[in-house]
Amino acid sequence: MVPLALVALVLVMAFSPAPPRHDRPVSMVSALLLTAGFLALLSGIVSGPQAGWDSARVLGGFVAAAVLLAAWGRWELRREHPMLDPRLFAVPVVRAGALGMALVFVGMFGLFYVNGQYLQYAKGYSPLGAGVRLLPMAGALLLAPRCAVALERRTGPRATLGAGLAVLAAGLGTVSLVGPDTPYPLYALGATLTAAGCGLVTPLLSHGMMSALPAHRAGVGSGLQSLARELGSALGVAVSGSVVTQVFTSGLPAPLRGPGAPTTVPAAEHELAARGLTSPGLRHAVITDFTTSLDTAMRVLAVLVVTVGALVIAWYPRGGPRAADERGR
Repeated sequence: MVPLALVALVLVMAFSPAPPRHDRPVSMVSALLLTAGFLALLSGIVSGPQAGWDSARVLGGFVAAAVLLAAWGRWELRREHPMLDPRLFAVPVVRAGALGMALVFVGMFGLFYVNGQYLQYAKGYSPLGAGVRLLPMAGALLLAPRCAVALERRTGPRATLGAGLAVLAAGLGTVSLVGPDTPYPLYALGATLTAAGCGLVTPLLSHGMMSALPAHRAGVGSGLQSLARELGSALGVAVSGSVVTQVFTSGLPAPLRGPGAPTTVPAAEHELAARGLTSPGLRHAVITDFTTSLDTAMRVLAVLVVTVGALVIAWYPRGGPRAADERGR
């Protein structure tokens, strides 16, 4: 990846336009408080399966996250030129857009966490074979935004948003039905629906957030979208990974249970080989345990999309950001 990154860096330096520099200072305190708060939150989530959800490490992470994020909000409210003004979230469409964007990426990256593992460990495909079998997701991400435009014209923004979140939840729910012997087309259907739901929702949320802000704050709107996407991606991996680890370690075959139990399929297979336990039945039990943990994680994500998605839809203006702006005037 390093050579590719260097080539990309050179191309950016050569061809990207140079915008005028921002005349406001960047607050390192704001950036550090926000970053540390989210890191503490993620640390608490990923530490739960092994440290215990009531452990000092997990509870300390959640408390630290609350304190740091509260301190960030207080600091930003007192600044003349905040990096990310918390008062922006008083605008319903901005609030809905940020939460919705994060939610969509929670679902997408929660699935990304298990995609390769399922296709390689459970189905036995090579890394290249697994990647090729995920191409339908790319096609859905390409085509769904175009469908979203037509759907919005016919049904309105709120209905389109609800439809996209429903498709996303349906995709995660479909993936939650897979097992070691599930045919690939069923998995592909669930993964494609998940990507299609993301493609239907994100353009609408992005447009709503940018339309609700004045032109001179466009950079803030763009930055907020990036923040929501990155935070949602990190939370999706953290939640999916924690659920998979929790269920997987508790359902391992008896020879592998106990302190220091393996948390992944390769680690479990290595442990079995090291102990001379090469029975096909034991390996199948490990794979079945993994697919059970995958199914549980996808159901958790689907429930999150449905419940939090209802809040996003409720906050999003019925007539879209333009109608909300006219009512504000």
